[in-house]
Amino acid sequence: MSGFGITLQVPAGWDGRIYRSSIKDAITLEAATVQLAPIADDSFQSTESQMGPGDVYIRISDIGAPPPYMGREPGWQRLVVPVVIRPSDLHRYVEGQSLPANAVLPLVIHNRAIMLYVGFGSWPTDATLQRANSLLASLSVSSRES
Repeated sequence: MSGFGITLQVPAGWDGRIYRSSIKDAITLEAATVQLAPIADDSFQSTESQMGPGDVYIRISDIGAPPPYMGREPGWQRLVVPVVIRPSDLHRYVEGQSLPANAVLPLVIHNRAIMLYVGFGSWPTDATLQRANSLLASLSVSSRES
């Protein structure tokens, strides 16, 4: 699937979409091993509520230009794809998320501020983590058009 300069090869058995609700909203890419809930303010919570052990949910939000404090504060990192989720990136609880294992990475790819969220229906096995990383390996982000 492709849109807004973001491309991701969603494998069979996954559901995916790229959208922007309005010009003021982030460009959002979602991919999951379950059917995505209809787009709404609570769609990610509805999607997560359908997940079982072994399921994966990926949300990529392009929030615009890199933050002005980039490089002066920890957190944001410039990245050239492929994106890889490592075991050290996993957390049991992330504020606002209901899943038992999550990774949140603030990235700058081709001068685009990207918030990457990956949620797991259970603590991921190596195979589940590899499954998510295989999908993320297909991520392509082009430079933001002027």
